Amino acid sequence: MSGLLILAANLIQLYVLIIFLRVLMSWLPVNPRNPIAQFISQITDPLLDAMRRSFPFLAAGGLDFSPIAVIFLLYITQSYLLTIASRMS
Repeated sequence: MSGLLILAANLIQLYVLIIFLRVLMSWLPVNPRNPIAQFISQITDPLLDAMRRSFPFLAAGGLDFSPIAVIFLLYITQSYLLTIASRMS
């Protein structure tokens, strides 16, 4: 069971990395038809859009802070999973 929790924590870390790539893509000229860019957008948009809908003030004034909020929540979740996994070992 602790192995599954560690796997979930590692997947969260991978998702955080993908969110960072998404943020970088928003700053750089990236072809929207690029399959990698499309994949990154398809994976990150559902969670980021949900955060923007739930907390519209995160995307006010031309700046979008939803990736920061999502990463913060993911790190809290990851920390919780790793704490549980360490107590199970």
